[in-house]
Amino acid sequence: MTSPQAARESLSAELAALANGPLREGAAGLFGALGYRSERTLDLGSAGAVAALLAGLAAEKGAPLTDKRRALFAEWRDAELLFQFSDSEIAGARRGGGGKFDSGRVKSFLFAAVDLPAGPRSRTRLADMARAVNAC
Repeated sequence: MTSPQAARESLSAELAALANGPLREGAAGLFGALGYRSERTLDLGSAGAVAALLAGLAAEKGAPLTDKRRALFAEWRDAELLFQFSDSEIAGARRGGGGKFDSGRVKSFLFAAVDLPAGPRSRTRLADMARAVNAC
């Protein structure tokens, strides 16, 4: 078990790495420090590719994104799909899948990191972005 002081130091170090390094590595390190890890990953290489995948997933489930929601993705400077945290990781078991990303897995969480341009944004705008991603 990690002491509260060690946990704070780890989180502090990971936040600094996130601010100063590549988005994928920094965000994965931060989530790792919080206890979220999975071998189910998909490196798409660009914010546009992540947005296209999300839009495709929404269309597959019969709920294509509106133009308004697609426009929210255009604000992203960078975006990374870090990993998929599935029911097997939630249960603590590694049954099946072998760590392969599975777009059809319903009982899972998709962890993403998005780099936005500097500047103020309303909570409403950020919530709209989160809803657009969650709709997928």
